[in-house]
Amino acid sequence: MQVGADAVVLALEVRAAARPLVLKLADVGAAPALDLGRTAAVMGPAADAGVPVPAVLAADGTGRLDGVQHLLQQHLGGRRWREVRPELDDTAGRAVHAQLADVLRALAGVRPGGFGELDGQGVVVPVPLVEALRRRVALRTRRPAARALAERLLVEHADRLGSGPPVLTHDDLHHANVLVDPATARLSAVLDWDKAWAGPAAADRARLRFWDDMSGPGPGPGPGSGSGDDRDDRDDADVLRVHELLWCLEHAFPTARHRADTARLLRALDLPVPPELAG
Repeated sequence: MQVGADAVVLALEVRAAARPLVLKLADVGAAPALDLGRTAAVMGPAADAGVPVPAVLAADGTGRLDGVQHLLQQHLGGRRWREVRPELDDTAGRAVHAQLADVLRALAGVRPGGFGELDGQGVVVPVPLVEALRRRVALRTRRPAARALAERLLVEHADRLGSGPPVLTHDDLHHANVLVDPATARLSAVLDWDKAWAGPAAADRARLRFWDDMSGPGPGPGPGSGSGDDRDDRDDADVLRVHELLWCLEHAFPTARHRADTARLLRALDLPVPPELAG
């Protein structure tokens, strides 16, 4: 069992089931930030694009069962990437990085009808990208000071949010949401699609690059990456920094490293560093 701030995840052994099941439960009051109907809706297109995701057996985000949302899915094997990585040699590690890059390419091939939040059916009401990000900041960045900095970032760096069409964006690609088979170095599952939205490809590229051992050298696949044009590459790096900083401001991990990373990105983008981060 896993207990989070917004949901409980249970592993189930059902005699008649061919494999173990996973049940996620959440209070209906967690919506709109957490809508398990939306989670299920976006997992279908991701699977169709070739991303390894668990099969969804049942889902409801309306809370019609005593005010509780639910998502029932099949369990996929594998272990968390953070646990597997120390056991693999560099060749196997590069193989996993290549598969994560394939995940980004697959998601970039899923094209919603515009930028913005997805509803319980996986449909977006399109808005301009800067407005979509502003709404996500209002929804997900809970600390007032961090929210004010994120809003200023969007105003002062609106030209550095990424180019290209809207794509299906996972928005939470970190070690715990990637399962790997250590025997084969094969990616077995990408989990936790609760934050998925119709965003720029740069958002997932940035978050993947930001976490240790989630990508190989360089900024990862995508437009502007390793183009050979120094100006293009500098511009691309700034785009990634913007999305990394939005992630840092959204979360409030009580670690020295998180504070230092947030301060470094604020300085790189000419934004004020609050005293509590300036050490």
